[in-house]
This record gives sequence, C-alpha cells and structure tokens, in this order.
Amino acid sequence: MNRIWSFVIALAAIVATVLLLTVKDPYATDADGVPAAGPAPAIPPPLVTAPSPVPAEEAPPVVPSWFELRRGEGLNLVLTGTLHDSVLKNRLVEAARREAPELVTIVDQMTVDPAARELPRIDHLPDLVAALIRGLREPGLRIEEGFARIEGSGADERMLDAIRGAFGAIVSHQEKLEDRLYLDRARPAPETRMPLVLYLGPLEGKYSFEGSLPTAEQRRAVVAAGVEAVGAEKFADHTRVSPATVDEPWMTSLPALVGGLLDGTHGAVELIIVDRKLTLKGEVPDEAAREKLMALAKPARDAGYAMVDALTVK
Repeated sequence: MNRIWSFVIALAAIVATVLLLTVKDPYATDADGVPAAGPAPAIPPPLVTAPSPVPAEEAPPVVPSWFELRRGEGLNLVLTGTLHDSVLKNRLVEAARREAPELVTIVDQMTVDPAARELPRIDHLPDLVAALIRGLREPGLRIEEGFARIEGSGADERMLDAIRGAFGAIVSHQEKLEDRLYLDRARPAPETRMPLVLYLGPLEGKYSFEGSLPTAEQRRAVVAAGVEAVGAEKFADHTRVSPATVDEPWMTSLPALVGGLLDGTHGAVELIIVDRKLTLKGEVPDEAAREKLMALAKPARDAGYAMVDALTVK
C-alpha cells in the first residue's frame, strides 16, 4: 500500500514539473534580468479623417469704369462716375476747376475703384472735359462701356469740330455713340457762365480791383484807367481774364466809369457789379459829380442791369 502511494506521489510530481515547464511565467526574465518579450499586442491604425475642402476665394466682381459731366442744381457742374485710379480723378477735377467760370462750382462725386476695368484711351479725358466747359453752353458728357454721349452748343463752328474730333478719338471703340453738339451762333455765351462780377473799392490804403473780365484787352483798358486816376502804387489789380465771363457791348464803357469813379475830388468810393446789378457807393463833392457818375453807368442800365445809387454828397 505504501508503494502504491509512493508511486502516485512520484507521478504527481512529474506531472507538475511538466506543467511548470510548458506554461510560460508572465513575470519570467531572461538571463540579463530583462522581462522576456512576448508577441506585441495588435495596435489599431489611427483614425484618419479627410480634410474639409477649402472653398476657393471668389474673385471680386469687375466694376466697369464710367464717367459723366452734367449740369447740377444752380450754378454747379457735377463730375460723377467710377474710375480706375485717383490720378485720373484728380486730373479731371483740376481741369474742370481751371476752366469753370467764376462762381461756378465743380462738384466732385467720382469714386475710385482699383478693380474697375479701365476704359481705353481714357487718359485723354481731362483735356476733353476742359474743352467742353471752356467752349460750350450746357456741356454734357457720358462715357461707359459700349456707349458714349456728348452734348452742348457753341457759336464757333471750328471749336465744335475740334471738340467733336477729340471726343471721337477717345470713344471710337464704343458700340453706340450719340453726338448732340450743335451750332448756335445767336447764343455764344454758355448758360453756365456767370454775369459780370467785379468789385472796386478801398483796401489797405489802395484801391483793389477784383473779379474777372472776358478778354485781356478789356482788363488792360480798365486797369489803365484806374492807374491813370490814382497812380500805379495805389491801384492793386487782382482781376483775371476768363473767356467764360459774359462779354456785352456796354462793357466798353467800364474804363470811363472806373476812371470817373476814382476822380481825386471824391472820397472813398466803391463799384460793385454782380447778379446783373451795378452799385455805386461812396462820397462825392456835389450833386453834379453824382449825376456825372450815374451818366457813366447809363450803358449798363440800358443793357438791363439794375442800378443802385448809394452815393452821398459831402
């Protein structure tokens, strides 16, 4: 019996040894004390998400260039439109203001958009605008893609032809053109041109002469009359020659009126001409002197100017 139990015990020990040799110890180490490497656990690949598509930037809309010169309210000329650059805009404003009659206001309503599509040959536009304002009644101009219009009237046929030629050179590429220029010899002065505006009066010990006259000859004649009356050192000429100023037959009497007004026997005097009204102010020595001045101003009254007699006898 004891043998049998001894055999069973020995057999059990052998089975236990076999099991220990065939089952790997998870904490076993190799000869260097490094844990024995087992098969690497499977690592799932990283989740890759496709990038969201970046929307393409929309190109800014192309704005066509355009320009218009038109009559505004009252004594205004309006420049409006969309231009490619500010240099052209400034040139247009300068050209218009240089040629505008006195007291006519140039209103700038133009905008600049660098994305605007530039019109061909538009660089010559300031010269055309200057010619229109300088030489026409009711000047008008519009230029846009596919269309151009010019309008106004003048008394000089050669001037109209020159303006028409300049217009054609700029807009020859346009599909539709409107030429509304016409000759009107009976009305040589543009409506946009102001009536005569002049002032003569004392300023800082001198007589200041201000305003505009339509021709250099008229200006020289009036200045010469003033200088002869009071001397060059006491007559300051601040007038300018503006062909846009009305030229009326009675204005040939202006030198005599200025010379008579500045007679040495008079006190401080003034001559004011504006809005078709002529005013005489100041002191005269007697009634005869007053009547003489009113007689010198009679041509203006006969031409339809209102007369204001503000002269006083000393």
